[in-house]
Amino acid sequence: WLDSFLEQNPEYVELSDRKIIKWAASSGMFSSRGWGGSIDKPAFNYGMPGMDDNSIRRIINSVAGLMPRNYVVMEVRQNLCEADRREILKRFSAPCFKKVAHVVMGEPKADYKKVQHEKILKEKQAKSDAAWRAAKADKKRKKDTEKKAKQFAELRKKMEEEKKKKAEEAKKQNEEAAAKKVAEAEKKKAEAEKKKDGEDKKEGEEKKEEEK
Repeated sequence: WLDSFLEQNPEYVELSDRKIIKWAASSGMFSSRGWGGSIDKPAFNYGMPGMDDNSIRRIINSVAGLMPRNYVVMEVRQNLCEADRREILKRFSAPCFKKVAHVVMGEPKADYKKVQHEKILKEKQAKSDAAWRAAKADKKRKKDTEKKAKQFAELRKKMEEEKKKKAEEAKKQNEEAAAKKVAEAEKKKAEAEKKKDGEDKKEGEEKKEEEK
């Protein structure tokens, strides 16, 4: 009800623990241990004395009565108790304040139901969209992982093939070098034998001439 009222009457300022937490969030302060409590009375779990001991609430309540503005005091439990209502009204005893009580009970109006249904539908749609985006991101992540794994496998295969090719080329070069070395050695041996045969033949011819 309050959210709808504030949308229709933006000149009003909400005074509640819920609003204090919203103001704190807009200032960059967030609960360190979760919220807890209820919507009407959320728990102050900031780990800061000024917030957790309700000092900030007391200061706001004291100052609000000194500043002429349109306020909405949304305290469900306290507004239902006569003694608490009297304490709240004392804070706004200045003549500039007009006290108006809104009693909300019975079957909600059609426009209120419509707003609430739209709000619920919007929240469901937001959850559905978030789930869809998460599923899409997960699918993309898996696809990227598979793609990277495939690329890595292909790169590894290519490197192994290149390594094998280089090993075969090195083996072939070593075999060719060894064969060349053997051929050169055989050639040198043949030349040496041919030279020796020539020298032996020449020496034999010289002996024959001497005998004559």
